Amino acid sequence: MRLTIDKLEMHIRQQGVSNISEIKNATIEPNGQLGYELMPDSRPLTVGEFKKLMGLMVQQQNQSPNID
Repeated sequence: MRLTIDKLEMHIRQQGVSNISEIKNATIEPNGQLGYELMPDSRPLTVGEFKKLMGLMVQQQNQSPNID
């Protein structure tokens, strides 16, 4: 299967990827669909990652001395 760069960019835009540089690697699946993996900085934040970050922030606040 051949894809022009224009068609490739159209497919990734339809998936919500605004720039091809956000893609780490891509494959054409056996069913003809485009599969891709995003670069780490382009991946959406998951609920689990958010909870982890919030936990770290709370932990840092509890360890910081209160200056009043």
